[in-house]
Amino acid sequence: MKIPLIIIIFSSLLVVLFYSQTNYKDYARVHNCSGSCYDNELKNSGTPSERLHAKMMSLSNKTTVELGKDIYSKNCAACHGGSGEGGVGPYLAGKNNIVDMLQAYKDKKTRGTQSAIMWANAQQLSTKDMENLAEYIDTLGN
Repeated sequence: MKIPLIIIIFSSLLVVLFYSQTNYKDYARVHNCSGSCYDNELKNSGTPSERLHAKMMSLSNKTTVELGKDIYSKNCAACHGGSGEGGVGPYLAGKNNIVDMLQAYKDKKTRGTQSAIMWANAQQLSTKDMENLAEYIDTLGN
């Protein structure tokens, strides 16, 4: 089935019109940014998805502990236990250097026999996610 040319043109015009009306705020302009410029932008502001995630989290009414609990239950509990008691992964309840550990994993540093598993998991976390996780895990030792 062929789509009539008029529909394609009309759809394209709608996309252009909609795009021109969107309002992007709070993002640095990086259209001509590549190489070291782009690397610096990522270092200073994070990836576009990290910035969007941070913005979405800032609009949330949840506390840092609640945000950490959400991340923990979706990403950590299967291996580290629902209460941080350990299992496939080590005991976490009461640990106070979670952010440092996760950052080491994100930097692909080996911390134990299951580091490769944690490298992939840590890559998905922003610094704020790590801090929220630490806040929640701190409550598990009490």
